[in-house]
Amino acid sequence: IPQLFKGGTVYLYAGEYSNNAPVIELNSYAYNIDTNSDADKVTVKYTLLSPAKAAKINFYAGDTKVYTEELAGDDLLKGEHAVSVANSNLGAVGTAMTFDIEVTSLGVKETARIKAPNERGKWLANAVRSMAYNDNPESKNFGQIYAVEPKLGRDALSMGVKTGGISDEKKVGLYAFTPDFDLINAEDGTPGFLGGLDEFNTGGVKVYDSNAIYFYKTVQMSDDGRLFISRMGGTTPSALYEADPEDLNKPWTPVFTGAEVDEATGIAYVGDQIQHGQMTAFATSGSGENLKIWALMAGRSDGGGNASDYFAYVYDLGTNKQFSGVPTQKIDQLCGQWSQSYSGMNIATDNRGGLWYVQYRTTSNVSEDAPAMAHINAKGEVDLKYATSAYPANPAAGFWISRDGNLIAYPSGNKKVVIATTDYVPLANGYFILTPVASIATEENYASGITLDYAGNLYVASYNGNDSGNDRGIDRYVWPSKEEVVTTTPSNSRANFKVGETKTGIQKVEFNATDDIYTIDGMKVEKAKKGVNIVNGRKVLVK
Repeated sequence: IPQLFKGGTVYLYAGEYSNNAPVIELNSYAYNIDTNSDADKVTVKYTLLSPAKAAKINFYAGDTKVYTEELAGDDLLKGEHAVSVANSNLGAVGTAMTFDIEVTSLGVKETARIKAPNERGKWLANAVRSMAYNDNPESKNFGQIYAVEPKLGRDALSMGVKTGGISDEKKVGLYAFTPDFDLINAEDGTPGFLGGLDEFNTGGVKVYDSNAIYFYKTVQMSDDGRLFISRMGGTTPSALYEADPEDLNKPWTPVFTGAEVDEATGIAYVGDQIQHGQMTAFATSGSGENLKIWALMAGRSDGGGNASDYFAYVYDLGTNKQFSGVPTQKIDQLCGQWSQSYSGMNIATDNRGGLWYVQYRTTSNVSEDAPAMAHINAKGEVDLKYATSAYPANPAAGFWISRDGNLIAYPSGNKKVVIATTDYVPLANGYFILTPVASIATEENYASGITLDYAGNLYVASYNGNDSGNDRGIDRYVWPSKEEVVTTTPSNSRANFKVGETKTGIQKVEFNATDDIYTIDGMKVEKAKKGVNIVNGRKVLVK
């Protein structure tokens, strides 16, 4: 290795030698955005995920940009910040203002694993099958990461075995992490949210594997910020639930109602029509009145991976919290064919009326009848299919897709996650192609959960490995997605303000029995006291 200067340390980074240690940080973005304001100024509060190369706050009156505050120095460091801007820069008193925070990341030249903020440097997990990310800036929990742990062997359960994983206390559940990748505890002081459900109740029907408990399977956040979790073991009272992303401790709402369950198969019927089955995967599309649930489900006949057991439907949920009717659309390609890996499957909508399908396949067992990946367009035509050993196999069923449908991420063997783009334009053979933009080497052998955050950082969960190994758990990676990564977070309705108004950030609210209440000095109390209290992490004024 060449030595540039006598006694100096030489670093090799992205094929180049240097005496300067490379700076490797996650791509950055702003979250926890809020404001205080008075007659003279507005103070914008924000948190940066990681150090930034540059950043600025853009202020708008309607659609017109009226002022930009360039940030510099300590205001670009990781962590919490408060920046004050004089009202004289913003316009007339009473003008309604919105803003956004535009952050330019330091950037990296090659992929790097960024350690979790715990002793192990990663979050050990036993059987994560799905991940999701709260990408809704309007949510007060914008930036949270979610994972579901659905399975642990019955023997381990009966012996009370602890494996050092996030699910040791509850074995299964929905797990949440802060944007900075700290594990969030439920109100009982331990990680994992159960939604008020009995985690081992399968509704009296046969589960997928007689040697294991399967419960939560897929977690998804819709375009309009609704958080859904599916059950793979049992359909009573529902195979799909909705959680409140603003408070994960609240009981979850069963989406499906009004059906009778056939105990032999686990299929729920309304009259003589199928309403839903045990849900091995689901996806959402649209928002508000146009919100749809796409579900891949099964009825178990003998506990094996039989394609004939599977069926897929679409439900027009809209703004409703519950659904008591029958499906509005059938997905023919996923009824009685393709599906072989009973727990290793996933689907995702493409925001074009079509659907992606992936399942656990290796090069030795992938086939036309059991593809590793496929896409069904809005016409019901298969226009992409990875079904021979010539294509990358899918050793797990992790899958992520951007909201516009153009960028996808999926596992591709040898501990790699491929990130690719597509325009969905078919070639002469009727199939479109994927164009890989990155092949990311990870520590996870079977990438069963994949998500990207607001700035494009990659999160990967694997369900396979042993307690001492590094091939299971949840990790995060930064990768050279583009020469300059610029991420803009819009302000939320709580942070918008009017020029010259007095806005302290202190709120008047009703209290619940489950609220965490502290005095301004940090002492926990059972009941809010007169004056300023800290309730669930926010200032509240009690008169």
